[in-house]
Amino acid sequence: MDGGYLNKLKQNRPMPQYNSYPVATTIAAADLILFWNTASSINKIISFQDLAEAVNDFLPKVDDVSIISSNTTLDSTFEFVVANSGGSFNITLPSAASNPGLRFRIGNKGAGTVTILRSGSDAIAKSGASSTSTPITQYQAFDFESDGVNTWFAL
Repeated sequence: MDGGYLNKLKQNRPMPQYNSYPVATTIAAADLILFWNTASSINKIISFQDLAEAVNDFLPKVDDVSIISSNTTLDSTFEFVVANSGGSFNITLPSAASNPGLRFRIGNKGAGTVTILRSGSDAIAKSGASSTSTPITQYQAFDFESDGVNTWFAL
């Protein structure tokens, strides 16, 4: 086929028509989003804020990572603690009674053993036993959650 014939075919065909919509460059929490399910022809409209909250519920909740390498007493500003030292050291939990429901994730990246200590007369419950301390060796991690009375549970 020669190029003249193809050009003639293109000229005789009508161009498809498309609707154009403005493009949003910002989105507000109250803006609505339409989701369309073509299989069932069902649509759902939700606000951007609802979508953001739903997605946020699936994301990890670690906001703050603290890397420590020496004796440290934790408080409510700590969340995810990474111990990183070639030597051994202690991490002391705060009072369980003063921190109901508070949870720390503590992991040991370093070669030294990290010993988790209780505060005052609190207990640390791990694997069905109660103690005053618990060691964390390299590449181990535990969550410690307060019962709000006198015990930290190692999960």
